Amino acid sequence: MNTEQPQIADPKWSDDRIQILIAILLGVAAILTAWFSLEAGNVSDEVQKEYSTGIRTADEATTLYTIADSTATSDKTLFLEFAKAKVTGDTDLAEYIRASLMSPDLVAAISWWEKQPDEAGYNSPFVNENPKLSTKLIDTADEVDASARMSFSKAEKNDRIADDFDQMAVVMAIALFFLGIAGLSSHRRITIILLSFGAIIIVFAIIRAAFLGNPGQVF
Repeated sequence: MNTEQPQIADPKWSDDRIQILIAILLGVAAILTAWFSLEAGNVSDEVQKEYSTGIRTADEATTLYTIADSTATSDKTLFLEFAKAKVTGDTDLAEYIRASLMSPDLVAAISWWEKQPDEAGYNSPFVNENPKLSTKLIDTADEVDASARMSFSKAEKNDRIADDFDQMAVVMAIALFFLGIAGLSSHRRITIILLSFGAIIIVFAIIRAAFLGNPGQVF
């Protein structure tokens, strides 16, 4: 009577499959490491551009604020001289200041002020209630300053994203280490443990990569 002997799995075949799996995971880990590194580099370049834009725009805003302050001081000085001339009855000087030295915006603001009743209590045209008082310079400076703040905000956000990609590149280096040791180890148990750690890290990295997206426009 023939009896069938139970087939015993060839351990070498199992080891071969493990080595193939390790090789595949090493390839995936290498690709992910390159991906994270490229993303970190590209996003870091954007960070530098945004910071440069923010600094340049902030300088422009500072210049505009300085011009606005200087203009406001000049307008107030001209108004005081105009008011003195009016009080002393020097109409020629007052008219000269109005016609030759004052800007059209300041003339319009003074004209509005002159039409207001004494009960309004406006000692000068430089009051918030004056609709003719020009705020164009300060408004422009505010807009430029807001643009600078936005550039800095984008730079800070992208800087955090670049840090995330850098951290993931380090994590992938750990996965490569585990898988490399797993491929060299002659102890099956240690190989499987390290292979498992490497696989878990790769799965986490793939999920993280999907979450982070492609802000660096690698592809």
